[in-house]
Amino acid sequence: MHLRFALLMTCLAFLVSTAQAQFQAALNNFDQVLTMACDGGTPIPDNTTIQVWWDSTANGINDDDVQPQEGAGFNQANFNQFLLNGEALLGVPGTFATEVNFVFPVNTPSPTEGTGHPVFYLKICLDAQGIFWTSDTFRVVSGYQEIYFGPGLEHALVCSTGVCGGCPSPTQVFNVNASTNLCDRVTITWDHDMDNIAGYRVYNTYNDTYHFIPGAANQSIDITDIPGGTDIEFRVRAFRICDLDTSYSTAVLDTGRRRVTPPTPQNMSASDANCGSVTVQWTVNTILGLDSFFVFRADLPNDTIGRLSRGNAGQVRTFVDNNPPANAVQYCVRGWSATCGLGTATCDNGQAGAAPACTITNVSATTDRCDSVCVTWTATCADADSFHIFRSNLQVGAVSAAGGPNYTFCHAPQAGQDGLYQIRAKNTCGNGTLQPEPGVTGTRLAAPGNVTGVSASDTLCSEVCVTWNDLPAAEEYEVRRDNTTLATVPGDQNSYCDDTAVPGVTYTYRVVGLNDCGTGSVGNGNTGTRRAAGTGTATFAMTQAGPPNWSYDMTVTSGCLNKVVIRDYCEGTTATAPTGWTVTVHGLDSIVYSSTTTYAATEVVTGFQLHHETCDGDGRWNSGQSGGLIRGPLPVGENALLPTEYSVNVYPNPFNPMTNFKIAVPQASETRIVVFNITGQVVRDMNMGRLQAGYHTVQFGGSDLPSGMYFARVQAGGFHSTHKLMLLK
Repeated sequence: MHLRFALLMTCLAFLVSTAQAQFQAALNNFDQVLTMACDGGTPIPDNTTIQVWWDSTANGINDDDVQPQEGAGFNQANFNQFLLNGEALLGVPGTFATEVNFVFPVNTPSPTEGTGHPVFYLKICLDAQGIFWTSDTFRVVSGYQEIYFGPGLEHALVCSTGVCGGCPSPTQVFNVNASTNLCDRVTITWDHDMDNIAGYRVYNTYNDTYHFIPGAANQSIDITDIPGGTDIEFRVRAFRICDLDTSYSTAVLDTGRRRVTPPTPQNMSASDANCGSVTVQWTVNTILGLDSFFVFRADLPNDTIGRLSRGNAGQVRTFVDNNPPANAVQYCVRGWSATCGLGTATCDNGQAGAAPACTITNVSATTDRCDSVCVTWTATCADADSFHIFRSNLQVGAVSAAGGPNYTFCHAPQAGQDGLYQIRAKNTCGNGTLQPEPGVTGTRLAAPGNVTGVSASDTLCSEVCVTWNDLPAAEEYEVRRDNTTLATVPGDQNSYCDDTAVPGVTYTYRVVGLNDCGTGSVGNGNTGTRRAAGTGTATFAMTQAGPPNWSYDMTVTSGCLNKVVIRDYCEGTTATAPTGWTVTVHGLDSIVYSSTTTYAATEVVTGFQLHHETCDGDGRWNSGQSGGLIRGPLPVGENALLPTEYSVNVYPNPFNPMTNFKIAVPQASETRIVVFNITGQVVRDMNMGRLQAGYHTVQFGGSDLPSGMYFARVQAGGFHSTHKLMLLK
């Protein structure tokens, strides 16, 4: 007996070291033999139920006491009855010692509250013999303690006559069997006489869980939340419900085991970067219950695409799919055993690597830098390693794809030449497409080139006006006179007027382009002269025909006119001058009109009038002091020298940049000139209105037009003619 007792204490000490409850106790009766009668006799046999009762109000044993509820929570005991075991455990029939500590976790006791007080006593009911045994009450204190029952000890066991009544425990179950051959569960079955019970309670020692099965006929349960390959003890009790109390039969034990199902592969991954293949890898965490691995692909859900041996624990297993679909797809790996089949899958998406297929947007290249061309773009390319930059189909650089989505690349191409820039994503599997198509233009600025089409006026009175062709690269223009800079004008201006020129002096004017990159080359210039007063020319148109009075309008055709000399051969001619003019008549020689105002080209003066009664003869007009001869219109007569038919003469032709249309109009006519390019597009529409009979000169300038062939349609009254023009720059 002492050896068994020593072993029992060792076991109890181990249980104390591992228990986590606040209150626990070992209940022992080593010396007092409990008998089937109060006056002695046969010892009570092993497996007789000993009940634990709770004096929750700590007011002594009375009818208000109940057995504590079994469970793992507060105010619940780990058991509320146990079996007499003295003969088997101690070698002394009628004695006992709990093999598992009595545990009752509660809050700090307070007798005045009426609940939660850890005061208990033991009761053995022998109703068939008409007796029952009851112990003194005992208190479970914080931590571990040993409580001893028996004569001369602190807790005596007293025999009384009568029956316990109350809620007697039902008979215990029998034929308990826990399965050991199932892969997904352990099935527990049992039998019972089904007399006066409400159902069964099954407890397992793995996760300390109770399962209640109501109904006497329900005598099996499947337990799934347990691991495979581990022996687990299952305890089955019948229970009875009596008003407020519940009593349980003695537990019947059996050990069950769930078969080991194939383990779940660990650290599984499917690659995304292999060119043309997907590599699936995983780690073997254990080979217990494992025969091999199967690899599945989501687009082939009913077919395996590979099978590998189980390998060794801790080994990394690898499977390569050399025929993956073009898009990403889910790969799954499952363990397999001949006994339990396929295990739980672990999955990951994988995709074969390919050349980048991303879209590159917002591509732009600078056109305003002197040192370089900078290309920018936007792209989100998870599958790209780098971007390659092309200029007119020639690669000029590359940048890493890291750090997007906005990218910049700058380089220094030859200045002054346009290039088409495109971007192409690249990775180890190949090249993406060149984007955009056909590309964006980028230019490294150069100093401006040669300014062309420089033209300086010769007909203006107050200034010399210089014009030139636009030079797109120029941000400013420098205007020079005889190699001296006169002014700097903005790049959007293509003319400058020099009002400091000395009248009558001829200068050479040149224009040079400027930008941030420097000064352009100095090209050929053009001479220009500010006209002196009195050097202009004019044409006349008759507005009223005599006799006796003839009236005329004068249109100045070149600037600085302030004197008109009319040769008239009619005797007795008198003249009237326009406002601002004076007139002197010199008989048959001349009539001189003079003004203190200098008239510029294209100005019109009205009010010239000649008066003679009978003469309708011949005359000659001199305008200004240049000696130029201008004919008619004069009074109608045999020698009037008015044109008799419409005609047009264009000169010079070819021209650069100015040409003249000389139009003969025999009678007053609405006149218009329309100029077309070779595609039929109108480039100039000149409406001269109603021209009087006579000869008229109209200038046409092409400084703003490109070199090439043009067509001019001249219409005067019912007359029209077409002329081919050639502009050469």
